[in-house]
Amino acid sequence: MGDGNRRRQCRQGGGPPALPEGQRPLKQVMAELEASYIRRVLEENGGDVDKTADCLQVSRSGLYKKLKAAGPD
Repeated sequence: MGDGNRRRQCRQGGGPPALPEGQRPLKQVMAELEASYIRRVLEENGGDVDKTADCLQVSRSGLYKKLKAAGPD
């Protein structure tokens, strides 16, 4: 992982390194993956939020928060 020959390309102002074109931050990718998985499990459970929350081992309110954060399909 630690290739000493690689140089970090940073934005002006010393911000985080710029990602190569076509790549996204891990946090964004994980949020999209989580949203997709939640929607799939919800669909498999016929839209039953209580059952989906149980399957995902999260609280019902936690599931609602995750769905709200994920936004529309």
